[in-house]
Amino acid sequence: MSEHTSLHRRFHAHGVHVGLGQGGLARVMVPGEHCAELYLHGAHLTHWQPAGERPVLWLSPNSAFADGKAIRGGIPVCFPWFGPHPQDASAPMHGFARLTAWELTSVERLDEDRVALALQLGTSEATRRQWPYGFTVQYRLVIGAVLELELLVTNNSLEPFTFSEALHTYLAVGDIDAIRIHGLHDCDFIDKVRLGSRDHEGRQLVTVAGEVDRMYLTERTRFEIEDPTWQRRLVIEKEGSGVAVLWNPGHERCLKMPDMEPTSYQHFVCLESANAATRCVHLSPGHEHRLTTRISVQAL
Repeated sequence: MSEHTSLHRRFHAHGVHVGLGQGGLARVMVPGEHCAELYLHGAHLTHWQPAGERPVLWLSPNSAFADGKAIRGGIPVCFPWFGPHPQDASAPMHGFARLTAWELTSVERLDEDRVALALQLGTSEATRRQWPYGFTVQYRLVIGAVLELELLVTNNSLEPFTFSEALHTYLAVGDIDAIRIHGLHDCDFIDKVRLGSRDHEGRQLVTVAGEVDRMYLTERTRFEIEDPTWQRRLVIEKEGSGVAVLWNPGHERCLKMPDMEPTSYQHFVCLESANAATRCVHLSPGHEHRLTTRISVQAL
């Protein structure tokens, strides 16, 4: 019996369907008013659409769905490093978690409107070749009118380790030029477009023009994206996070990305809950760290 068939038999009573998606990768479908799609490859949520709304997550039509390749869009899980590896340029961008098949450990019907999915990634020979520590990452997603995400990292080693992480959320917008972002004002940030220079955000409402790649050093817990084109507000709430990453490749860089179309940049913005740069997580043996994100939609 195939793994996805076994998982389907185990969990279909809870209202989810486990089968093969694009590229023959195992996929979990959550049907209903608040529907979602998740690939076990990378524990990657590729779709979430609450009742009566447009899809909240953006997924590139040119994305690869294959072993060893990252899915472009949705919510990639970045761990145990964010961006390029600090010492090894040949290591995969954003860590190995988004390139690895996770284990679906449980599905729970919380009520008629919400389903909880739990996944796990642990130490293996493959992970030790890239990162020499013992760890467990548990990922819990609650699918409903609100999307709730929790990433729990446990240090199973006999020594402390340091890691960075992000829930690299691609949020669908009607027009990148029209959105306004609340919550980033008066924050210091690292500007990766300008070679890592430090700056300060003086704007009350942040807009996106051209390529933007900023790591806002803030423990603020709430941000809002006003989208007048689609007449909605996306609310992002985070805890256990010292960085809010704002990213959009802009037109010129988008043209150089084979897993995007030339105009893809117009239809999403990444506003990510993260711990990275000067805000990495230092974890003692036996200790754990929890990163949470909640995303909801409101009418403008």
